[in-house]
Amino acid sequence: MNDATWKKAPPRFTRYELACLLAGQDTPSVNRSRELLNIPTVSGADDLVFRAGRASLAARGYFAADGPVAVPRNEAGAVAYALAHADQWLSLLGKSGERMDTAVLILGERMSVLGRIAPADGIDFVPVPPTAPAPVMVRRLAEGMLGMHDDSAILLKRAGLSSLSTAFIRRDGEQWGVARDVVLPDDSRWPAADATLQPMTKDAALDEVFGAVAA
Repeated sequence: MNDATWKKAPPRFTRYELACLLAGQDTPSVNRSRELLNIPTVSGADDLVFRAGRASLAARGYFAADGPVAVPRNEAGAVAYALAHADQWLSLLGKSGERMDTAVLILGERMSVLGRIAPADGIDFVPVPPTAPAPVMVRRLAEGMLGMHDDSAILLKRAGLSSLSTAFIRRDGEQWGVARDVVLPDDSRWPAADATLQPMTKDAALDEVFGAVAA
């Protein structure tokens, strides 16, 4: 991987491209990454999603020929490896006023990345240093999202291969509240408006985010 290229700007991949990178793989890690990032599952090389993703990757120089087979290169290979070998996913869905923001920290033993939802159905990825503690990173992300507007909230999901826990943090001006293990209404990405929150200070609420990740 070319580290200099990686550091210039976060590489952006569409879900079609990610579907192509994960094509043919059926493991718990791959399936969990598909589920949490809404990546389509392709049925084979003739699948239109696969062909569109592969053509786009090739046009951007992310596929290299290795004999008769095309393999991902540079950042595409690193992102594909991270998605395919992760064992923990930390998702933050933030709402500040009318603006929505989503970040997913994808953690694995040898490779971790942070993905942020971008325009045109894309996801920007940046590498996560092995020494970066996940709870600290998520706390900083949460503080940044909640600091953009007086009326803001975050739904944090902590997912393992077969587990899922949630925490909901809301800010209304100087009032902060937290609910753990909230239940989402059917077909909803967001807790019900009448979800019961425990009042807290700002620091205590952010500490809850830290604790939900570190637990």
